[in-house]
Amino acid sequence: MERPASSTLPTTPGIYIYKDAQGRIIYVGKARNLRKRILSYFRDASALTPKTVAMIGHAASLETLSTTTEKEALLLEASLIKKHRPHYNIVLRDDKQYVLFRIAKDAPYPRLEVVRQARRDNARYFGPFTSGQAARETWKTIHRVFPLRRCVDRAFKNRVRPCLYHHIGQCLAPCTENVPVEEYASLIHRVELLLSGRSRELLDTLRHAMADASEAMNYEQAAVFRDQIKAIERTVERQSVVLPEGGNMDVAGGLWTGAPSSGRIWNWRKARNCSGASSGSSTARKHPFPRALWCRGCPQTRFCPECPASRTLRTPPGASCPP
Repeated sequence: MERPASSTLPTTPGIYIYKDAQGRIIYVGKARNLRKRILSYFRDASALTPKTVAMIGHAASLETLSTTTEKEALLLEASLIKKHRPHYNIVLRDDKQYVLFRIAKDAPYPRLEVVRQARRDNARYFGPFTSGQAARETWKTIHRVFPLRRCVDRAFKNRVRPCLYHHIGQCLAPCTENVPVEEYASLIHRVELLLSGRSRELLDTLRHAMADASEAMNYEQAAVFRDQIKAIERTVERQSVVLPEGGNMDVAGGLWTGAPSSGRIWNWRKARNCSGASSGSSTARKHPFPRALWCRGCPQTRFCPECPASRTLRTPPGASCPP
């Protein structure tokens, strides 16, 4: 494969995809600076590993996709590797899942759980989060601020007296105390706002506590609050590669000019961006934007950037592709 011109490569974070002559994905990588990372593959062969030399010799084309942050690039890279299983990617091909927060919606007093896999149940999931340690630190911080129950369902049903967390003010003890369902639901709602990216309330509380501890010269406690703030900021970060409301969505974009045109379709499945298919000029001209979305298997959500009055169109249940 020939060295691409540096002016054609972005300097943003993102992922890059090498394909062979048949269009199969053979390698997916991420980078903080796409231009620097891609050009590093085209140095003298003596400075590259044998695997890299073989991969560049096998590659016939290159695609890039820019993201807002490095975390988004990491999540998108993992999704593409697990879907396409490229030949030259030797890591991230296992079944490891990133951390998710789960809140059951069918329980009167739900708890905040840390899980690795989303199931089709009556629950709301938040994530995925790339740092498991930071996610668990945030889980602890949420429980210090919002007194939710921690015990599993079996212990919750059989408990006869409040646990230690109730005595230190970190649990309302709905297992034994008469806690109104509405009061507990308001706590859950605030936690959902926090995990949905509206974390200003919790962060402001922690910053005021850190300032008060610092003024009182309690620097050790102030350092604890500082670490909690950093854990929340690292963990509760909005990801453009994950749909905040879940579900499926296809997004198509195209460039129509007098010369050859091109298009790209991004697919979100179960709230994750799992592919980015590109098409050449003939496909872009043959299938206009709305038809391209219908022909992707009737996803639950269709997105049209040319319709500002109705950005999202819901496909009716049981609908089928138009001819």
